[in-house]
Amino acid sequence: MMFSKIKKAYTLAEVVVVMLIIAVIGSITIKITSNKMQSITAYTYYAAFNTLRTVVGNLIAEAQLAQNAEGATQATLPSNGTTFCQAFVKNVNTNGDETCQGDTFSIGKSAGYFADKKPDVVLKNGIKLYNLRAQPVQPILGGGAFTYSTYLCSYSNNNVCTSEIVQGKISDVQSYLVFADIDGDSGSSTYNDDVFLFYITLSGKVIPLDVSSQASLNVLDPFTSSVPLKVSVQYDDYSSGNRVVRWMEPKSTEFQQAACMSNYIPLTSTYCRAYQDDADTIIAHNTCVNAEHDCRMMYEKPLRK
Repeated sequence: MMFSKIKKAYTLAEVVVVMLIIAVIGSITIKITSNKMQSITAYTYYAAFNTLRTVVGNLIAEAQLAQNAEGATQATLPSNGTTFCQAFVKNVNTNGDETCQGDTFSIGKSAGYFADKKPDVVLKNGIKLYNLRAQPVQPILGGGAFTYSTYLCSYSNNNVCTSEIVQGKISDVQSYLVFADIDGDSGSSTYNDDVFLFYITLSGKVIPLDVSSQASLNVLDPFTSSVPLKVSVQYDDYSSGNRVVRWMEPKSTEFQQAACMSNYIPLTSTYCRAYQDDADTIIAHNTCVNAEHDCRMMYEKPLRK
């Protein structure tokens, strides 16, 4: 008896449907993974920023006590890099005994890849801090006609910076350039991927910076911000006769705008140039220059998903 063999195959329509299903599943997986990575980056970035802010605040408080005892008025961080690094280490839990012996480098020295560089401090949570022991610098801002000696002086005239330094305001001009590898050995140790830059002024301000638009990291560009940190500005309103806590608009904005709104950094500075014609920033700044309103930058702690 003869049996015929029937060959079964998928139709073109069935193949297309299966491929579409696979594509949809793949796109969902990629989106979930991307969102997860963004969440982790935001969380670890906040941890690094908050550590720097907390330690620097402690050092300024300690310096203020010493200054008060001596009758001085303004407390600052140590102006020597090694001294600053050693004081910093005393306020954190480190992973290892070898500290403040890392590599030192400048922005223009191709600091994009950090796996081959030695950190000054490795924290217990794995965050690596580079360049803590380097000497503070007066940073350079590049950008066409606007090339001035610092972010934090008035941008309209470079002589203002020189004048401010002569007047003793150098503590808001000179800064430590600190790089933080927020996931330590777990990531690529590459700038703007998992390594981020912070200014720490001698007056104790911790300023996240982004130089992603500069391929060689030779100059700093404060007008593009990709740092994963959201900030709102809170202030006291006494117009009713009682103290009422209010929020400036916009809320949950970039650090740079919030710093200019709250007068944490003067609106006339080069750093704030991008917001000097922004109505919301101007209104908030005009409120915050009055010390009675006690404007405060409130940092949003990301959820760890």
